[in-house]
Amino acid sequence: MKYIFILACLWALTIDGLEINANKLTFDGRIIGGNETTITKYGYQISIQTDYKHMCGGAILNKHWILTAAHCVYKNVPYQIRSGSTLKDFTGYIHDVVEIVVHPNYNKSAEYDCDVAVMRVAQPFRINGRSRRKVRLTDVGQDMPTGSLATITGWGLLNEQGDTTQKLNVVQVPIVDKETCVQSYKERGDTISDNMFCAGIPEGGKDSCMGDSGGPLVDEKGILHGIVSWGIGCGRPGLPGIYTRVDSEEVRNFIKYSAGI
Repeated sequence: MKYIFILACLWALTIDGLEINANKLTFDGRIIGGNETTITKYGYQISIQTDYKHMCGGAILNKHWILTAAHCVYKNVPYQIRSGSTLKDFTGYIHDVVEIVVHPNYNKSAEYDCDVAVMRVAQPFRINGRSRRKVRLTDVGQDMPTGSLATITGWGLLNEQGDTTQKLNVVQVPIVDKETCVQSYKERGDTISDNMFCAGIPEGGKDSCMGDSGGPLVDEKGILHGIVSWGIGCGRPGLPGIYTRVDSEEVRNFIKYSAGI
C-alpha cells in the first residue's frame, strides 16, 4: 500500500511534528543542497500563505494572477500572497486572494496529473522589474532538453529532518531523461504522466522539498518550464523531483484561458 503524505494546508501547523520515511510518498514539493538568495534576483517568486504563514510557493504571471500547484489550494480557505520579500514571514507586500482556478483535469488519484492552478489577488502587484516582476512562460512543445540546468527557488525544508529556512533559497539541478525517470518510479508503483517531467542529480542531495510546492522551475533565461509538484522524499539518490510540464498543451492552454497569459 502506498501512503500519501500531504502537507499543503498543514504546513504551518504540523511542521514540528513532521515524520518522513521511505514508505511515504511526499506530495507538496520538495530546496535541498542549495544556497540563500535574494528576492531581487527572483522577483517573480511569491509565498502562498494562510493566516500569514508560508504554505507553498508560486510565480507572478501579471499584476493580477499567480501560478502555483493545484495540490497547494483548497476550497473555502482564505489565502494571502506575500510578494517582494526575501523573507517568508516578514516585509514585502500582502495581497488577499479573491479567486482560485484549478485545472479541471487535476486528479489526485492519478499521481497528481495536471497539478496546476492560478490565483487572482485583490491588490494588484506593483511590478517594478526587481523584487516584483512577471515570470515568462514557455510555449507549447518548448521543453527543456535532457541535461540542461534548471533553477528552483523556494522557502521549503532544507532536509527531510524538518530544518526550516526564513530566507529564500535557490538550487540548480539538471533535467533528467524522461524514460529513465519513468522506470525509476515505475519500480515503486508510481506513474509519471505526459504532463510531468523530472529534474535532479543521480546521487541525490539537491532537490526541492516540503514547502517548495507550487514554486517555479526556470531555465537559464529565466523562462518558467515547471511547477514543483511531487516526489519521494527530498534529494534521494535515483529519485528526482517531479514537476508539472508547463509546455504541455493541456497545462499551457489552461493557464492561457484562465489567466490570459
